[in-house]
Order: sequence, then structure tokens, then C-alpha cells
Amino acid sequence: MDRSGSAGQPSEGQRRAQAALAASSVYVLRDVQVQELNGQLILTGKVDSYYHKQLAQEIVRAVVRHLRIVNELEVVGAWWETTRLPVPEAESAQQERKQGHTRSAEKPAAQPPTSAEQIEQHPLR
Repeated sequence: MDRSGSAGQPSEGQRRAQAALAASSVYVLRDVQVQELNGQLILTGKVDSYYHKQLAQEIVRAVVRHLRIVNELEVVGAWWETTRLPVPEAESAQQERKQGHTRSAEKPAAQPPTSAEQIEQHPLR
């Protein structure tokens, strides 16, 4: 016996939800499992992000409005989200912000030339 409480065929709502996910352009959503239990659709499986978890729920909600949706999808993260390479410039800038320093306070922005003499002497001229 499956989670739907019946040993037979999936319910209409379960079939519609599974078909909508299978037709998604987001491939990871095609592996989401849908089961019905006591008038609730339960989404299970693994996705790469919280966005995909929410997207799966909204896809199902669009095709099955009369059942409560229980989203039990597990967010495992993609390899590019869990692998963080150190970036020295970003880390030093973050440390400076924590200490109350900013780069703009250390070096003022260059002002454009305003007079004819400054324009003639400008290095880009």
C-alpha cells in the first residue's frame, strides 16, 4: 500500500500534479515525487535551491487547487552553490566594512576638469 492509502492507481490530483512537474523546463523538478494522503498532496525529493522548492509547489498549486499541498522537498544545493572559492579583494573589503572603513573615505573620487586650462592639461586629452 502506498502513501495515498490505496493499493491501486494514483488519484486524479496526483496524476495532474506529477504531469505538470514532468512537463517543467526545470529538469530537477521532473524528479519530484507526488503522493496523496488524506486529501493532501505531498511533494518529496531533492532540489538544488529554495527557489526550485517554491517553484515546484506553485506548479502543483496551479493545476490542483482543491487539495492542500505539503512541501517536503529537501534543498541539497548545487555544487556551484556549496563550493566557494576565496576572493582576497572581496574578503578584505568585507573586513574593512566590519571595521567601519570604506575605500571611498581613503581615496576621494577624481573630479572632472572644469576650466579651459584644466581641460588642456588633462592627461586624456
